[in-house]
Amino acid sequence: MKKKSILLMAGLMMVAASLVSCTTRQQYVIEGTLTGVEEGTEIQLFKNDEKVLTPIASTQLENGQFRFEMEVKPDTSIFVQLVVGWNYGSLPRLWVAQGTHTTIKGEGWDYTDWDIQGGAPEQMTENHIVEATRSFRKSANESNNKFITRGWEKLDKEKLQSRIHFTQRGVAFSIEDVPLRNAILDALKELPVDQSWIVNYHEASRSINEDVRKKGQLLYTRLNDEQRNTPLYGELLRYCLFPSNLVNVGDELADATLYDIEGNIHHLKDFHGKYLLLDFWYSGCQPCLKAIPELKRIEAESNGQIITVSISSDDVETWKNASLKLGITGNNFNDHRKNLGIIDHYINRDEGYPQFYLASPDGIIIAAKSGYREGSLTGFVKDAIEKHENQNKK
Repeated sequence: MKKKSILLMAGLMMVAASLVSCTTRQQYVIEGTLTGVEEGTEIQLFKNDEKVLTPIASTQLENGQFRFEMEVKPDTSIFVQLVVGWNYGSLPRLWVAQGTHTTIKGEGWDYTDWDIQGGAPEQMTENHIVEATRSFRKSANESNNKFITRGWEKLDKEKLQSRIHFTQRGVAFSIEDVPLRNAILDALKELPVDQSWIVNYHEASRSINEDVRKKGQLLYTRLNDEQRNTPLYGELLRYCLFPSNLVNVGDELADATLYDIEGNIHHLKDFHGKYLLLDFWYSGCQPCLKAIPELKRIEAESNGQIITVSISSDDVETWKNASLKLGITGNNFNDHRKNLGIIDHYINRDEGYPQFYLASPDGIIIAAKSGYREGSLTGFVKDAIEKHENQNKK
């Protein structure tokens, strides 16, 4: 009887050990030691969802140390990022997977000097890229921190968060930090293609600089068909590196399948016979939002001569929520492809949002405008229609 009890206890201990082991394997661990950073400094762990960083855990520096233990899906490598205090310009990318253990040793705030070991296999690629671009990153990190902290004590919480989100990207560089982008692309030439390679490649290639784009196009040949067709980075790389031809004044409207809030299908050709004022916007663009009242007024005062159509580049959920919050009604559409569909034919990347196009009743673009200030649309539309109708009288 005693022998059976011993065997039963041993069995239960093995099961318990198995369960503990299983739980441990489902998690990843990140722990570090930092010197030269004030005791009690908050250290946050963020998950990158491509648009902004989403906080997933927070701790404080105690005795110069910190630790995170988090769960992750099986058979998946992801990257997370650390923010130390207010140092939002320095965001070390950490590749993790189930059962990985990442250790960090560093002095001061600048992650480019930290020693990062372990983690998922992609961390090795990441470390090589950081090493090859260290001097450029230091400069970018310094610029970003100055931008964020300049007058921050006078900002309300919403404006401060908006400023932080502006710089929260996997590589801390401004949108046109050409030297850093070029340095990253040069480093990628010598490294094997893995997920870290692809993420860095995508971020460095997001540029309107022609030299950067050409260098990125040459590297595109290193991707296989599967990598080129992934739903996120594959499509975004094509968008960044091989933009579609933009429509110009004198061209026919570029059309697409467009959806309203209820999911009904529309096309721009449906509006032939009226002047069509196209408004391209997204919810984070303040000038876009300021233009809404004037757009409504132009249509309302045109006696049916002008139809306005607003097309958003937001993802579907963001667009719907913003439309409801802002009370955007009427012809408010989305093609469910963000920047990869109809937007790619109209948005001039050198000029940004908002952008407006005016088409004649027969579907030919007669005027285009970027940017917005109050009252500017009314004059733009009036002058373009008068010019068009005067030319047709001749």
